[in-house]
Amino acid sequence: MRYSILGNHSNGEYNLQITNVRNSDEATYECVYYEGHADPELIKHSRRGALLAIGRPPDPGYPLCSMSPSTGVLPLMNVTFTCTTRGGNPMGKVRWYTGTKWIGKWGLNGTIRHTRFLTANDVGIVLSCQEDHPSRPRYPRKCQVNPLTALGISITPGPQVSVLTGNNMIFSCVPNKKENYGYIWTINGHPVVRSPYIFPFGNSGEKLRLIGLTMDMNRARVSCQGTDINGYTTFAHSLITVVDNVPPTLPPTTPAPTIPPWRPNPRPRPVPPRSNPRLNPNSNPPPGNPVPPTLPPRHRPVPPRSTWNPNRPPKSRRNPRPLEDPRMGEPSKNSVKATIVGAAVTGIAIGVIIAFIAMYTRSRNNNRRTRSGEGSTVKYYNHSGSPW
Repeated sequence: MRYSILGNHSNGEYNLQITNVRNSDEATYECVYYEGHADPELIKHSRRGALLAIGRPPDPGYPLCSMSPSTGVLPLMNVTFTCTTRGGNPMGKVRWYTGTKWIGKWGLNGTIRHTRFLTANDVGIVLSCQEDHPSRPRYPRKCQVNPLTALGISITPGPQVSVLTGNNMIFSCVPNKKENYGYIWTINGHPVVRSPYIFPFGNSGEKLRLIGLTMDMNRARVSCQGTDINGYTTFAHSLITVVDNVPPTLPPTTPAPTIPPWRPNPRPRPVPPRSNPRLNPNSNPPPGNPVPPTLPPRHRPVPPRSTWNPNRPPKSRRNPRPLEDPRMGEPSKNSVKATIVGAAVTGIAIGVIIAFIAMYTRSRNNNRRTRSGEGSTVKYYNHSGSPW
């Protein structure tokens, strides 16, 4: 069933629910409360009713816009514009407007009329009618009408034309409304004078023929001026580019240079390290750098210590650090003096050791000679004291 009573009856709630609502469900629904056999007069005065209205959108294809007269509309005429809608519950409202300006009031019975006296300023104006209905609050339907269409023309074959010298050319002026117009042709702003080589033709002079174009017509601007029966004028233009029919003489071509085969670059030679002018003021500084000033010995800058380099190999007995490391630059005078003093001390120590060894060797040799009897007389005695 499409009708059901919902709610908590113990609390006195009796709610009517209708599913799958139809147009036939549009009616007034009443709620009556009584106990046992109630008096009809009391029931009549204790009832409450609610009207259910079934909404329907307007018929498709509406609103419709029309004007009277529908054809032959000219300036200085009164024209009546009518906007109509049909169907819908409730009935839709319609209203005329132009641009963003509303015209008149809303039509509440589905039809609204607006009479307007057209002038020359109304050429190209568009009047629109909007339909307002609860079923389409965000997307209202519209229709529009254009009473006075502005004259518009176009020129063929196009706004830019390229043609060879000696060829012929025909331009046509095409309007956007099928009515009688007058046409005037100009070239570079000067009216066309009829001649055997340039002349307009057609019923209203809407075409122009150019015969045997020359280079004098290069970059010429051809214009068509059209005027309608109301006196409104518009223009269309086309630019002519004349190309010489004689092919140009090309300069003699030269053979392209022969590119030698690719070869890998030779291995670069190692560049010796440059001397540091701060460590050795007598060395030649690199070109472009100023010569550092010579300072007194006590004011000379201390040479910077070598920074740790992770790519430097570790020191070992098999790979000792050279005395002159190119990364450290040339040694200073203090280091040279220290080296000389160390060498002298080492030489003196070695001389002392050699002299001591020589003295020890000589003393030992003398002892051996004494024992062997060389250089002295040795006498031997027995126990009685008499020599042997």
